[in-house]
Amino acid sequence: MLRTACWLALLLPSLAFGQVDLPIFGKQQVINGYAKDIEGEVLSYFSVYPEHATTALLTRCTDGKKAIAWETAPVPFYRQTESPKYFYFSWIAAHNSTTSGGDRSFDLFINDQLALTFTTHHSTMPGSWSAAGADSTKLVFEYSKMDRHGDAHGFAHLRVPARYITPGKPLRLKVVGHAQNSPDWFMTFRYTFEEKVEVEALPFWTNDEDFAGQLMSVTALHFGPDTELTVWLPEHQETPTGRRWHEKIKNGIQVLERRIPSSDSIQEIRVRARVGNVDLLDTVIVVVPRVRRDIHLVHHSHTDIGYSHLQAEVETIQ
Repeated sequence: MLRTACWLALLLPSLAFGQVDLPIFGKQQVINGYAKDIEGEVLSYFSVYPEHATTALLTRCTDGKKAIAWETAPVPFYRQTESPKYFYFSWIAAHNSTTSGGDRSFDLFINDQLALTFTTHHSTMPGSWSAAGADSTKLVFEYSKMDRHGDAHGFAHLRVPARYITPGKPLRLKVVGHAQNSPDWFMTFRYTFEEKVEVEALPFWTNDEDFAGQLMSVTALHFGPDTELTVWLPEHQETPTGRRWHEKIKNGIQVLERRIPSSDSIQEIRVRARVGNVDLLDTVIVVVPRVRRDIHLVHHSHTDIGYSHLQAEVETIQ
């Protein structure tokens, strides 16, 4: 069943990829622009999705030899009646801006062929930008947010002419910083940019009048128009909302929390999820019994009694 689903996804890209409204390019079918590493330094760093995309491939403008390379997802087969002129790839990216020492240039290679050169700029107010190659290859950086250093984080969108494409095969992308004797950098984050649902049992307990139990985190990464996320639990795992619940989700990443029954012993819970009419998740999470700890919050009015009295006296005074 899984093999059949994967094959259909390759044959019918309209089922596998929702249309995304990209800056400059408009509405396009987007392919996951990062699938696996090929080479390069790996660094843990802040990202536009800081709780999910936590590590990146890092290149710098040092000696002109510091490269990062990765594979995209395989390019879907298209119908014989179709002949796309371009294919579009997206991934999470970042570059320094406020901390940059000046204009820095990087070469982008597609399947080991130089496709274009892009330049990042020093700015305390970073924004979106684009760069184009002679053969109409085009890279767009969609700025989303700054980190605490004032550097730019967002998404890279790459338009690739059909001449680079072999249906069923991934692209090999590589970025090399120019020899500018600078530590200024560009990052590609090692997080697959595709429709997905992830679940995790959280180490927290909720206790109210009608339900006591643990929390489960549900993370949905969705591309395209608003749709519905449906999550199922096994029949014996009743929750306040029943064995199945629905949530409206938007384009982008969203994290939901739902309550699941707790247990005095380790238990496995099967969780299934669907986005729209596409099944994306069928997995088992392990729920470990938690040690109950009651936390009492004591009000503090910010006076010096916290320094001049013992804690037992502070509690009485407050």
